[in-house]
Amino acid sequence: MISSNVGTNDKYNSSVNLNYKLEHVNFFGNFDFRINNFMNDGNSTRFASYPGFTNSLNQVSTGNFTMNMSNYNLGFDYFLDDFNTLTLQGNYRKFEFNNAFKSQNTSISSNSPTEFYERYSEGARDFQNQNYSLNYKRSFLDKNTELTADVTYSRNDVNLGSFANIDKFNNSAVSRTRNDSKNKFEFLVGSVNFTMPMFDNTGKIETGLKSTVRDLNSAVEYFNGDAGTNNWIFNSNQSNTFKMKEQIHAAFLIYTGSFGDFKYQAGIRAENTTTEGKTDKTNVDVNKNYTDFFPSVYLTWSPAMAQEIKANYSRRVDRPNPRQINPFIDNTDSLNISYGNPNLDPQFTDSYELGYSLFMGKLNFMTSLFYRQTNDAINFFTRLGNNGTTESTWDNIATQKSTGFEVSAGGEILPGFRLNPSFSYFRTQVNGQSGITTIASDDYSWTAKLISSLNLFEGASMQLFFNYNAPNVSGQGRTDEMYFMDLAYKQDFFDGNLSLSIRVSDLFNTMKWNMTTTGTNFDLSNYRKNDSRNVYVGLTYVFNSFKKQQRKPGEGGMDENAF
Repeated sequence: MISSNVGTNDKYNSSVNLNYKLEHVNFFGNFDFRINNFMNDGNSTRFASYPGFTNSLNQVSTGNFTMNMSNYNLGFDYFLDDFNTLTLQGNYRKFEFNNAFKSQNTSISSNSPTEFYERYSEGARDFQNQNYSLNYKRSFLDKNTELTADVTYSRNDVNLGSFANIDKFNNSAVSRTRNDSKNKFEFLVGSVNFTMPMFDNTGKIETGLKSTVRDLNSAVEYFNGDAGTNNWIFNSNQSNTFKMKEQIHAAFLIYTGSFGDFKYQAGIRAENTTTEGKTDKTNVDVNKNYTDFFPSVYLTWSPAMAQEIKANYSRRVDRPNPRQINPFIDNTDSLNISYGNPNLDPQFTDSYELGYSLFMGKLNFMTSLFYRQTNDAINFFTRLGNNGTTESTWDNIATQKSTGFEVSAGGEILPGFRLNPSFSYFRTQVNGQSGITTIASDDYSWTAKLISSLNLFEGASMQLFFNYNAPNVSGQGRTDEMYFMDLAYKQDFFDGNLSLSIRVSDLFNTMKWNMTTTGTNFDLSNYRKNDSRNVYVGLTYVFNSFKKQQRKPGEGGMDENAF
């Protein structure tokens, strides 16, 4: 399969997917690349109170971004016999992200003259990922019995560089700063899983072991510009290295069964985690060892052929990513700096849900009530610094509760016309403490989505997608509503082997981001708008009855945004 797309404002992507099967071997591979250039406009306003004076800071910014990504994947399935299969595959991905920002700044203080200055910065991120996996599958005469074993190794190399110039227009020298960082993140996962039927196939048991090792090595160097010589002076006080290693060993057991109109599943997963980390210069030393248990229960009652009532409970963990725990300071905007928190703990969520489903021919209707509580919730927290800056980092500062309901429907309501609407209404409560700041927010919000498709005539179809997120609260503030609509048209030729598509993203150019943040002695508002309305034209050609290989989630390596 070959596909290619071109979009307005310099957006391009193409992919090639190949699959070739012999008697005992199935080869597969794909290549794709993506170029995405976009612009960003925004402004921020901050009001702050300091001992003896107040300050107002307004920043108006424009930015240009360039994103280039290429991805290569190659592998094969080797069928040893009718019951044993080996799969070996490798993946390489390269991602480049460059940005250039210019901001006009106005600072008004009650005890000093008004300051005007311009800030210009550039940044570059180079991300390379190598991912290799070996998978073994053992089938049995009983098709419900299966043994699998998997090993995956992933390495991510991320190099970051940025510099900034500040001109205060007061005949003083231009202030210049620069920082460079190198990051290596290695990820090794091994797992064994076994599934076996029980009680004459009325039940099933699943069990397995999984070990994960994560190794992070990061180094950053800071430089200050010398106004007299125009050279860069190494800042040894801020430059640092950070190393962290984490091991997670887990075991799980799940039993699935049924009786009459009832189906049930109960499971438990145990995890032991050890984490060690330290920096060379700053006083950071991480040493953690803890064990957690994650139970789950799912119940389904089918009182009639077309109805289902479900009730379930589960507990999950969300661990911080390397970007959230890396303590190095991002001073791309010297007035709004951010850094990670190496002492960040995982957040744990308990979820309860009660649902009802109704199936009527080509139509379906589903509704559910839910309650979710997240303890040690990871929040991005902002505080006011002593030198006129804001400092932002991640912290486990709150307990977050979400209570609400969801309704969705879908199906072919008329010949060739499908409609899938969904709606969610919920209450969010956030309560916690960070230093002297009390975190307390409580509000109601809702989301709505609509997906519709219409077959116009032979080989021609249209699709509409609409998404609306109402205003919602976070630990420190509030995010305004966000909504957009996409529209697409597709025309098939030659029995569907060749397809032409046209898509308009954000048809009415309404997508924007607006957030207010409130903390001790300050209020901050941020607005951002990307060039989100674009037109894409694409061609796809399918040859030799190509079927895309379905790979296990996560085999493509880490997200390039993890750093």
